[in-house]
Amino acid sequence: MRKVLAMKTQTAKNSSTRRIWAEGPSIRALRANAFTLVELLVVIAVIALLVTIIMPSLNGAKVLARKARVTTLIKTISGGLEMFRNDQSLGDAYPPSYWDTDEGGNPYSGAGQDSSKAHPTKVYGAQMLVWGLAGADLLGPPPPGFESINSNNQIQNYYNLTTGTPNTAREGPFIDTSKATIQNLTTSGSNQNIYVGSTEANPNIPAIIDDFGRPVLYYAATDANTGMNKYAYNDNLPFYKTWTGNKKTDDWIANTGTVTFGDGKSLTGFNGFIHNPAITSSAQPMNPKSYLLISAGPDGLFGTQDDITNFPITGNNLLP
Repeated sequence: MRKVLAMKTQTAKNSSTRRIWAEGPSIRALRANAFTLVELLVVIAVIALLVTIIMPSLNGAKVLARKARVTTLIKTISGGLEMFRNDQSLGDAYPPSYWDTDEGGNPYSGAGQDSSKAHPTKVYGAQMLVWGLAGADLLGPPPPGFESINSNNQIQNYYNLTTGTPNTAREGPFIDTSKATIQNLTTSGSNQNIYVGSTEANPNIPAIIDDFGRPVLYYAATDANTGMNKYAYNDNLPFYKTWTGNKKTDDWIANTGTVTFGDGKSLTGFNGFIHNPAITSSAQPMNPKSYLLISAGPDGLFGTQDDITNFPITGNNLLP
C-alpha cells in the first residue's frame, strides 16, 4: 500500500513538473516577442512620418477633385447660358450681368421682398446668372426675359404680390438646381463672400457657389461697346473683397503691373486679367461676343493663376 501511495505521489509530482516545464517556455517566448518601449516609440515615429508624407498628397488630391467639379460646373453653366440665348421667347440674347435700380427694375424684384418697392436693390452678375438660368424663385425665367419695370402694376404681370407666386408660364430652368449649389451670400465671418455697403448689394439674392465657397462671377458682353469696354469690372463689385479683421482689400491683387499694346493703351487689374494675350496690336477681351465666367479657385482670390474660367488663362493674362 505504501508503495502504491508513493508511486502515486511521485507520479503527481512528475506531472506537475511537466506542466510547469511545458508552461514555462510559453511565457518566456511571449515576453521575448513583446515590443520594448523603445521599439514602440520607433513604430509611432515611423507612423507619424508616413502621415506627414501622405497628408499633403491627400489634400492635393482633394483640391484637384474640387477643381474638377468646378470645371464641370463652369461647363454646365455655359451650356445653360447657350440654351437661354437660343430660347426665342427670352429675347435671343444672354442674360445681362448687372441691374441698376436707378435705371429700372427686374421682373423678379417684387418676389419675396417689399411689394411697395418696384426695384428695391441692385443685382450683380453672379446673382443675375441665377435669375437668368433658374429664375429668382428657381422656377425658371419668365418671358420676355429681362426688361425694365417701374411700378407694382408691371410687377403684377409676373407675380401675385400677395402670395409671391408667378402669374406667367416659365421657360427652363436652364440648369439643374439639384446639382448646383445655389444659395444666399454670407456677409460676415471667415466665409464672407459678399460686401454689403454703399454698393447696395442684397445678400438675400442667391448666387451659384463653387466648391471653394465663392460665387461664380458672370459678365455679359455689351454689344454697344467695343474693346475692353465690352466687360464692366463693376458688374460683380461686391464679390471682389476679402477681409482681415476689419480691413477690406481688393481681391484682384495679382495684377499690379501694366501691359501696353500697339495702340498705346495700357491695362492692369481686371482688364489685364481678361484681355486676349494673342492680340498685341490693341487691347481686346476674351470672348468679346458672349460672356465670361470666373471662379476664384482654391486661393479664393480672383485674378490669379488657379482661377477656373471659361477662357484660357496663360502667363500673359497675369501681369507682372
